[in-house]
Amino acid sequence: MKINLKDAPKISPVLDARLMYSGDKADLVHLTLKKGESIAKHDNPIDVIFFVKEGNGNLTLDNEMLEITANDCIPVKTGIQRSMENLNDADLKVLVFKIK
Repeated sequence: MKINLKDAPKISPVLDARLMYSGDKADLVHLTLKKGESIAKHDNPIDVIFFVKEGNGNLTLDNEMLEITANDCIPVKTGIQRSMENLNDADLKVLVFKIK
């Protein structure tokens, strides 16, 4: 099966988050944050791996703020609070691997 980003279903009413793959053991989401957009601090009941495709921004894990940029890979374990924001002019594009 092949899916193109433009054809992938949106999974958020407010952000450009598109489900590229969903399976028994993992999901893959393509996330684009425009300037000023953010994801509020939250926890997930699963491990997540972020891979930054383009742009840069801030990722906060619990109380540690990380500057993220293209080609960064950040694994996040279950139970860690996380938030993300784009304060730059260019889009922040991130692949989100959700490990079930």
